[in-house]
Amino acid sequence: MPGRGFADAAGLTTRLFVGEHPTDVAGVVLFDPTVASFARMFDDKEFRPGWDGTTSAKQVEQVTSWPDIPFEILRHDPAVYAAGKVWSDTVEAQWGADETAFAELAPNRTARMVQGSGHNVYQDAQDVSVDAVRRVLDAVVTK
Repeated sequence: MPGRGFADAAGLTTRLFVGEHPTDVAGVVLFDPTVASFARMFDDKEFRPGWDGTTSAKQVEQVTSWPDIPFEILRHDPAVYAAGKVWSDTVEAQWGADETAFAELAPNRTARMVQGSGHNVYQDAQDVSVDAVRRVLDAVVTK
């Protein structure tokens, strides 16, 4: 189950789905996923009209563990956002910490920053992204 992050809230959706249907997912790769703290900060006023980010955050925070499946998070390079003055250092640090905590839901996980990549990791670092998907698929096949 590959998923893209913030604009489509794939991180939240995936966290909830895997938490509620642990036997239906064999592996996950997320690209710079949305985390609960961001859902609270950037709700309907900032990002998605009609979206209640606080309610979404509360829902996903009920999921406190995942099954033992291969799970990778590829996150953007904070230097890319700093250069564009996209987020404050505080917001950037929170996002990184929350993505790491998200990865820790699963015993078999990896979370890493992709140097030089913005939010669209799968576009900015295609080889790295494809390799992550292949690693997860290989782990699923050999499991």
